[in-house]
Amino acid sequence: MSKIIQAMNKIIEKSDSITKVQFGADDKEIFFEYEKTHAFSISNREDDIYFFIYTGENSVEHLMATEPHEWEYVSFSTFQKSTFKEKEERDTFNALYKIVREKVITKVDSILNQIIGI
Repeated sequence: MSKIIQAMNKIIEKSDSITKVQFGADDKEIFFEYEKTHAFSISNREDDIYFFIYTGENSVEHLMATEPHEWEYVSFSTFQKSTFKEKEERDTFNALYKIVREKVITKVDSILNQIIGI
């Protein structure tokens, strides 16, 4: 099993360490931090899932404030589900996307409940 799949499985295992989840410019990409030190995003586009690891000194706040013309200066690595052939590896992408998406939806739902007084 590749290191990236092992790392993704560890994030899934310790999903309570996923914080600062927020949608990017659209609802297809979700940014998050893991263990308050590493920034990531995961995106579901065109029937494929992409996992991004931001390798520079980036926080979710910094990434969210990055203007479109500034992205060329952001260091990151991308991993694409369709490049993995084993079902277990592809399932890892699906599981991580599901967990992160549920966290951001729960966060939005919680905010709406606070606003309407539920």
